[in-house]
Amino acid sequence: MFSSLRSRLWLSYALLISVSIGVVAVTLLVAFLRNPLVYRSGLPLLREAMNAAQPRVERALAQGMAAVEKELQTESQRTGLRYLLVAPPAKLLYDSGKGNEGGISLIALRRLMVKENEILSGLFRDQAGTRWLYLVHHFPEGTALVIAMPTRQLPLNTLIRNEMVMPVMLAGLCGLGLSVVLAFSMGAWITRPLQKMQKEALQLADGKAVQVSEEGPLEVRNLAHTLNEMMRKVQASQRAQRDFIANVSHDLKTPLTAVQGFAQAILDGTAQSPEALKDAALVIYNEASRMYRLVLDLLTLARFETGTADLVFEKVDVQELLRETVRRFSPQAQKAGIYLQLSVSPLPVLIADGERLMQALSNLLDNALKYTPSGGTVWVRGMVEGEHLLLEVQDTGKGIPLEEQERIFERFYRGNRSRSQNGEQSSGLGLPIVREIVHAHGGEVRVSSEPGKGSRFTLVLPLYRSDIH
Repeated sequence: MFSSLRSRLWLSYALLISVSIGVVAVTLLVAFLRNPLVYRSGLPLLREAMNAAQPRVERALAQGMAAVEKELQTESQRTGLRYLLVAPPAKLLYDSGKGNEGGISLIALRRLMVKENEILSGLFRDQAGTRWLYLVHHFPEGTALVIAMPTRQLPLNTLIRNEMVMPVMLAGLCGLGLSVVLAFSMGAWITRPLQKMQKEALQLADGKAVQVSEEGPLEVRNLAHTLNEMMRKVQASQRAQRDFIANVSHDLKTPLTAVQGFAQAILDGTAQSPEALKDAALVIYNEASRMYRLVLDLLTLARFETGTADLVFEKVDVQELLRETVRRFSPQAQKAGIYLQLSVSPLPVLIADGERLMQALSNLLDNALKYTPSGGTVWVRGMVEGEHLLLEVQDTGKGIPLEEQERIFERFYRGNRSRSQNGEQSSGLGLPIVREIVHAHGGEVRVSSEPGKGSRFTLVLPLYRSDIH
C-alpha cells in the first residue's frame, strides 16, 4: 500500500503530526491534573482572606486564645472559609470547622508546619476524605494561621471534555490536513526529478546517449551527477574496448601479413637463393618477435590492471639501477648519434621491485631515444626531494603538444607520427605500463613537455620504505 515514495512521505507526515498532537494532549492533561482550575482560581480568594485576617489574629494573640477564637470564628462566618491555628510541632489550637468538617490528621498538621516564616499553599485531605486548598502564614512566635477552602476533584472525563477535547481535535484536524498538503507538495517536489531521471535512465539502458538532468533536492542532484559520471565511465570503457580491439587487430595484422607473405614466398619457391631465404627468415623472425613483444606488453598491462602482477619488493641500489639502464641503451644512443648522460646524487636504498623499475625506465629511455634527433641529448637523473625519490628522463626532442599530454598514458595511443625520427611507431603500451608500475609502488608519473624543446618524464616514488645510507 505504501510502496511509493509519495505515500510514504504522506504517512510519515501524518504520523509526525499525530505524535506531536498526542504529546501536547498528554502534557496538557498532566498540567491540568497537577494544577486544576479550582486550585488556580481559589488561591486569590485565600490570599485576600489571609491579608484581612493576619493582622487581626496577630493582635488577638497578644490578648489570649479566647480573643483569637472569637476573631477566627467571626472571619469564618464572614468569608465561609475554614480557619485553623496550629502550634509547633503539630498541635491544633483552633479549628473553625470542628464538628462540621472532618478532623485534621497529625500528618496533615505536620505538613502545614514544615517551613516557618513563609507563606505556603497546597492541598491536604481531612479524615472525611475532603480535599482542601490551604494557605499558611507563620507568626514569629511559631504558631501558624491556616485558611482553607474545600475543592472538588473534577472527573477526568469532564476535565477532558470541557477543556481539552475540542482544542486538541481541532488542532489535530488542522495538523492532519496541513500534513496531507505538505506531503503531496513535498512528494511531488522530490519525486518529479526522480521520475524524470527514471525516464532518462531507461533511455540510457536502450543505448541512447542522453544526459541525466541534475535538478531537484541536493541528494537527487548528487544521484543524477553520479549516474552521469557512471555513464561517462561506461562509455569511455566501451570506447576503450573498441579501440583496444581495433588497435590489437591492426598491430597484429601488419606482422602477420608480412609473415604470411614471406612464408608463401618460401613455399612457392619464389625465394630460392640462400640470400632470399635468409631475408625471408629474418623478416619472419623480426615480425614474430614484434608480435611476441606486443603480446607480452598486453599481458603485463592486463596483470597490472587486474592486480595480479607479481612484484618482488626488496632493497634496490637505485644508483646501480640507473647505471645499468643507461649502460643497456648506450649502444642504441651511439648508433643514433645522441648524447646519453647520467646525473645522480647520493640516493637511498629503495624498497621496490628492481626489475619492474628498470622496465619503466627502459620504456622511457626507448621513447626518448626514438623521438630525439641526431645530435640531441637525453639525460637520466636521480635525486631526493622531501620524502620522495625522483627518477627523471629528459630529452631534447620535438616535445609533446599539450592536448596530447592528457592522452599519452592511454593504451595504444601513439600521438603524432611525425615526432618519431625514424618513422618507427611504438605499440602505444609503453607509457601505460610505466604508469601502472609506478602506481604499484605507490608513486606517480609527471610529464613536462613543450613542443620544440623536448620532454621530461619524472617517476615520483615514496621513500617511506627506504633506508637512507
